[in-house]
Amino acid sequence: MNEQSALSHWVKFDYDNIDTRPKQYDKYLVCRKDGKIHWETWNGSGWAYNHNEIKYWAAIIPPTI
Repeated sequence: MNEQSALSHWVKFDYDNIDTRPKQYDKYLVCRKDGKIHWETWNGSGWAYNHNEIKYWAAIIPPTI
């Protein structure tokens, strides 16, 4: 079987801690306080929507072809 990782890892988000912010503008998989998981855009300085609700984020790793 030829498997590849699709998810980097979940990062616990704390806006006041720069180390927990995504490093670049992109879409990320996020988990909100209420447990809902969906796509969210990091605009370089904050989340485009639901900013105070985001608890975790993860980058999706595209497959190598």
